[in-house]
Amino acid sequence: MQRATRDYGHCTFTPAELVTTFVDLVKWVEGGVKPEGDDVLNPAAVADPPFGCKFTDKVPPRQWDTVPALAFLKPPACPAN
Repeated sequence: MQRATRDYGHCTFTPAELVTTFVDLVKWVEGGVKPEGDDVLNPAAVADPPFGCKFTDKVPPRQWDTVPALAFLKPPACPAN
């Protein structure tokens, strides 16, 4: 099971994303309920505009919001739910 977040680089998740994912992992290990994830091996799913939105913390700032030189890395906004 894997989850995608809309950020660049390795381990660039927010504290909220980390806590949510870890809590879901513990529930899976202790309770046997596999959490939701993203289909990262499906090229069509990865190319879909909302890919990575479901598990991305919607509260700024992300790196590209605070470092002007990184603004070019900002992905398109997630579609409204």
